[in-house]
Amino acid sequence: MIVVIGTPDDSSLGENLKIINQSRIHNLAGKICIEHCAALLKRCSLVVGNDGGAMHLADAMGTKVVSIVPGLEYPDSIEPWHNKKLAIRHSIDCAPCYSFSSCPLQHNKCMRDIPVVVVLKKCFEALALSE
Repeated sequence: MIVVIGTPDDSSLGENLKIINQSRIHNLAGKICIEHCAALLKRCSLVVGNDGGAMHLADAMGTKVVSIVPGLEYPDSIEPWHNKKLAIRHSIDCAPCYSFSSCPLQHNKCMRDIPVVVVLKKCFEALALSE
């Protein structure tokens, strides 16, 4: 099962993902409070997402976390503490940029140029650690 969490602004993304498989993908973005989110994250086998509150909350709950970290700060500075080895960061010349709102060069290469296969391999690595 896949559960999409996030803010109410993420709800439409969750609905788009749900179209892939309505019986296995559940959209809870903007529908649960932080306490329920923490309880849900504690029960997950793996959490995958961008650097944000959910990644750090899942890490604090003891869940394996594959975080896709932007180039806005120096490496090893914002990765979830207990899952630093599972973090994915794409180094580019303009990083760190320290821009928290948008890419100053408008290309977002630090995130967009991460191949899906790299994320998938990291997920398999994380799940192997759980065995």
